[in-house]
Amino acid sequence: MSEKMQENGPDLRQQVPGRGRQSKRTGTPDIAPKRRSRQRREWIVTDMTGETKNIVVTGRVAWMMERLVEVGPVGVTTFDHPGVRLSHYVMCLRQEGVDIETRREPHGGAFPGRHGRYRLVSEARRADQ
Repeated sequence: MSEKMQENGPDLRQQVPGRGRQSKRTGTPDIAPKRRSRQRREWIVTDMTGETKNIVVTGRVAWMMERLVEVGPVGVTTFDHPGVRLSHYVMCLRQEGVDIETRREPHGGAFPGRHGRYRLVSEARRADQ
């Protein structure tokens, strides 16, 4: 360890067991819990042209697909789910070939502006149902 690092204070990596990559070598338990397995969903999607395809989505993208199907023509906004990156999940679904409409809506409050409401245009159903 360098003298400069010792001058700035103790090395916390050596004081906290299980910190960082060392936990695998020393056998101490990890600080962060193990990642749960992602939900994996297969969907049958019919786009606006009538073309039908099977897509498989996982994690939050699968959650977003379920929410869009669940709410129907009302659509989903970030006001419904604050803190969730809806635009990213919509982009991922669009890359899979799902037709999703974005309507821009004004909003007031302390920070007035516009937000997007995402609505599923494609017909979609779970493959296992």
